[in-house]
Amino acid sequence: MNSVSQPTPRSNYLGNWMLGALALAVTTIVIVVGLQTWRLRATIDEIRALGGDVEWDSPAWIQAWTQEQPFPWCVTYRQVHLSYTVVDDSAFRRYMGVFDGFTDVERLGLSSTGLSESTLSELGTLPSLTQLDLDGTHTSDVALKQICAITTLEELSITNTNVTDAGVVHLKRLPRLAVLSLDGTLVSDASAENLAGIRTLEVISLSNTQMTDEGVTVLQSRFPLLDLTDD
Repeated sequence: MNSVSQPTPRSNYLGNWMLGALALAVTTIVIVVGLQTWRLRATIDEIRALGGDVEWDSPAWIQAWTQEQPFPWCVTYRQVHLSYTVVDDSAFRRYMGVFDGFTDVERLGLSSTGLSESTLSELGTLPSLTQLDLDGTHTSDVALKQICAITTLEELSITNTNVTDAGVVHLKRLPRLAVLSLDGTLVSDASAENLAGIRTLEVISLSNTQMTDEGVTVLQSRFPLLDLTDD
């Protein structure tokens, strides 16, 4: 007659310990995912309450499962719109932390916000931006120098800011810049040559600046088909 070995107290202990550890790990993961999901959706609700918005992409099956709600680690943030909101430096940095540092954001709207020069300067680290709206902000020559590190930028609007000819010099570092709005800035004829050196430019707006017909002539001589929009 064959004998059946009975589990030893030690094997029972190890088995129970492993089950307990597994249960703890699963519980921890569920809690972390739950907290991250709550934080993400609460932040989006906060931005929308301010009058802004966030647009994102995620796999179709994720959208179906979450009823088109964002889910951490399975979402790519494409656009963040904060223009004309009361967002401050602290909140903006917090939003960046929640949305993966804005590393995938392609369009960012910050017009008429009160963000400081130092915070605006930090935008130069964003690797995917193609469109940036900074109308009526504290954008200065110093901030613009840092912003011009965004080599993916195609459209830049900095109307009604304190940008001068000294800041315009840095725009030539943007190899894809096609649309540029400089209305209401302190730009003068001294910037004509620098702007003419941006070979990718297709549209430029210079209303209410210090540039005269002489400067415009320089631009038109370099770009006969350039749209010098004057609203």
